[in-house]
Amino acid sequence: MTSRQVAIVLYLFVQNGPVSIQAIAETINCSDKTVRNEWSAIDEYFQSHQLGRVVRKQSKGVYLDQTDEEADRLRELLSSEGAPKQTNRHDELARMLVSTRDSLTVTQLADHFYVSRSVIREDLTGVAVQMQKFGIGLERKPNVGIVITGEEKDRRSFLAELFHRSFQASGQIRDWFSPFDWAAVERVIRSIEKEHNWTLTYRARTSIIVHILLSVKRMKQNFFINMRDLDDRYPGYLDTLIQQLESLFNIRWKSAEKRYLFYHFQSARIELNESSSEHSFLTLTLSDSTLRFTNQLMDDVTERTGYPFRNDQNLFRSLALHLEGSLIRIQQNFRMHNPLVFDVRKQYPYLFEMILQSLERLDLSLNWHHDEVAYLTIHFQVALEHLDDRVEDLCASRLYVQRVEAWGNF
Repeated sequence: MTSRQVAIVLYLFVQNGPVSIQAIAETINCSDKTVRNEWSAIDEYFQSHQLGRVVRKQSKGVYLDQTDEEADRLRELLSSEGAPKQTNRHDELARMLVSTRDSLTVTQLADHFYVSRSVIREDLTGVAVQMQKFGIGLERKPNVGIVITGEEKDRRSFLAELFHRSFQASGQIRDWFSPFDWAAVERVIRSIEKEHNWTLTYRARTSIIVHILLSVKRMKQNFFINMRDLDDRYPGYLDTLIQQLESLFNIRWKSAEKRYLFYHFQSARIELNESSSEHSFLTLTLSDSTLRFTNQLMDDVTERTGYPFRNDQNLFRSLALHLEGSLIRIQQNFRMHNPLVFDVRKQYPYLFEMILQSLERLDLSLNWHHDEVAYLTIHFQVALEHLDDRVEDLCASRLYVQRVEAWGNF
């Protein structure tokens, strides 16, 4: 069976009675139609392995009809075929908790992952720590189960982080999204880039696709973004994008959802043509607050380190372009995943700490994630290397820059 089919069977296996197709779809993050499309393959699997049958009654729901012997045989097969590895269990557990509308008990989770309740309790402690970083709470309530609290935009940011971890480990998207939906959204975005003569970085485009597809899933499950004091004025490209997405997925974007998507585009990185980077930079519309903050940051880091960053125009261009999106991400509590954050902190601890102190001094109201600080550290480190003509001193640092660029433009 495929991973989705295993997930469907696992969910049915731990239930005490009939469940709706909608409940199954919400639990495994897919549409009702996708669940229905899996029945024939699941029926064939049950028949070939003599596991009983999957009963589907319109007025009652879906449930497994099995003898004790058939249930034991299914448990053994699922244990070898469907139980996730321990290294992935935390992320799968977190995804399940954030994605479902219903409260789940420790016993249900233990049965689902084929581990003891004590192991699940330990896992929940680790998951709670992960969620806390995104402003999401995990509460265990007697006679109710595990309750997840927090704003919808924080839940989507957390789910996006889980996707990036999964994609980095496996290189696959089909466990999260339909490849056809992914390709369709990418075509829409690329057509808008071409029409408006600007290009998103690979990572920025990927991030926007992920957030669009997550938004579609969540909206179809009746989970919506809540924002106040909305300005309904948007650039033309966003109206075009929304119209095409509404037609593609047959769903309407509410005002708050439009604003949420607009913030993601505002925070996205745009590639500059290196052969005419100065001209390309001048044609971009960066906010006065970003340009002012960039100057202040360069001045403060110069004072703290003694390095002559203040008059470096190449650094100013790259830093301002990055900060235009970075400031929006911080203000809206969007997380940007940085796969090299620990490497950067280890390689350049002094510069990292000086930049972090400067950021905190310039605006105490902003909570700078270390992932963002690590990207800024790379910009400053590259500028520092350009001041030194001794090529042999550049090799190690350039290796990190090359790794970041290979992973996805920063």
